[in-house]
Amino acid sequence: MTVEENIGAGVKLPKKEKEIYIQEKIKMFFIEGMEKKRPSQLSGGQQQRVALARMLASEPDIIMLDEPFSALDSFLKWQLEQEIMETLSKFNGTVLFVSHNRNEVYRFSNDIAVISEGKIDTVNKKEDLFNNPKTISSALLTGCKNISAVRRLTENSLLAVDWNITLSCERKISDYIKFVGMRAHYFRYSEKSNGKNVMSCEVVKVIENPFSYIIMLKNRNRSSNENNSKIRWEVDKDIWEKICEKGLPVNLFFPEECLLLLTS
Repeated sequence: MTVEENIGAGVKLPKKEKEIYIQEKIKMFFIEGMEKKRPSQLSGGQQQRVALARMLASEPDIIMLDEPFSALDSFLKWQLEQEIMETLSKFNGTVLFVSHNRNEVYRFSNDIAVISEGKIDTVNKKEDLFNNPKTISSALLTGCKNISAVRRLTENSLLAVDWNITLSCERKISDYIKFVGMRAHYFRYSEKSNGKNVMSCEVVKVIENPFSYIIMLKNRNRSSNENNSKIRWEVDKDIWEKICEKGLPVNLFFPEECLLLLTS
C-alpha cells in the first residue's frame, strides 16, 4: 500500500472526511510529499513515521510504542516527540512505552517498570525510581555510572569496597544493602583533601562534552593491592576550568543524601 493507504487502513469515516483526516496525520508526522510512495521507497525513519501515523489514525484503546524514535535524527526526533506527546496527552486509552533511553522514558512516563533478564525488577513512580532506584538494574538503567560493592560497618556507615572509602549515610543501612551508587553529576568539589565522605583523587582521563566535562578518577590514597575502580564525575565546564586554572587538587565529596543504597 502507499503511505496514504497505510494511514487510512483502519480509519472508518466517509470518503471526504477520511481524506482530510489522513492529510492531518501526514502533516503531523512530517511525511508530506510521500503520500503515493510505497514502503520500499521510504527510509527506515520514514517507514517508522508512517507506522506511527497509521497506529494513531485508527484510534486504538491501547498503544504500544517500542523504541519509536530509534531510526530518527536528533532534530526530527525532538519535533516528532513533541507532536506525539501532545497527541497522547489527549488519548484516553493506555500507552505502553518501551525504550532504553532514560530521558525519553522520564519525559513520557509517570509509572515505570524496569525489566532485567526478562523479569520485572521494579515498578515505581518516575520520581521515586530516579531518586531511590533500590536495585543495581534500576540504578544502571536510570543512568548511574558509579557503583561499588559495600561492607556494612554500622547502621549509618559503610565501606565502598571498589573505591576503598568509608562513607557515612544519613539513612539507616540494612543488612540487605550490597552496593552503593553515586550519580556522576551528584559529586561536589571539596577544597579539603580529607574529612567525612571526601576522596582525594588522581585524574585518569578528561572527556569534553559540549557543555560539561566527564572526569575519570581514581582514589589517590590506595596501595597497589587494593581495589581501585574508576569513578566518573560529570562537572560543568566553568567549575572544571577554574580547578585547572588554579592548579587545585581534585577532591570529591560524596553528599550523604545522594548515596544510592542498592540491593543485588
